[in-house]
Amino acid sequence: MSANQLGGISRTKFLVNALGFNVIWALLVIIRDPWTHGIALLFLALHFLFMPQADEARRVTIVMIIGTLVDGILTHQGWFIFTPEVPWIPAWLILLWACFGCTLEHSLRWAMKQTPIAILLGAVAGPLSYFAGHRFGAVEFGHSLWLTLGLLSVIWALLMGGLSRLYAHFGWLEAPR
Repeated sequence: MSANQLGGISRTKFLVNALGFNVIWALLVIIRDPWTHGIALLFLALHFLFMPQADEARRVTIVMIIGTLVDGILTHQGWFIFTPEVPWIPAWLILLWACFGCTLEHSLRWAMKQTPIAILLGAVAGPLSYFAGHRFGAVEFGHSLWLTLGLLSVIWALLMGGLSRLYAHFGWLEAPR
């Protein structure tokens, strides 16, 4: 597989970013202990040390804020229930959004460059991630499973499509690798 097949990112960086994010996802969602927060922060620090893009930290912060707002609204509307109860959403979920933001210009670059693919990926993978989190006991759903997954499919399709368009509009995926 050439760098072009990976959306312009080297195979090593692609694998490190993809595997790193999935390990962080598992730690944060399955274990949810405070020490996993430190591992997520280490992932973020290493990401910005070894794989930085110009102004990427700002874009990761934007993704983290958007995700935190969306999940916070869903929590306060009764769609998500976290135990123990928290004022907004759990810290591990906020960190997960930041780590997810680190994938958009790297291991998910291939999808972000094609808005229809980003929409499809969001519509399928977004709800599946929450479903897995539900199965691991990280979140309970306040409404039926299928209604919640349907809503998440729409939200994630819009989120990924919107981010794809935003990244394209500002040329954030065109930076030299």
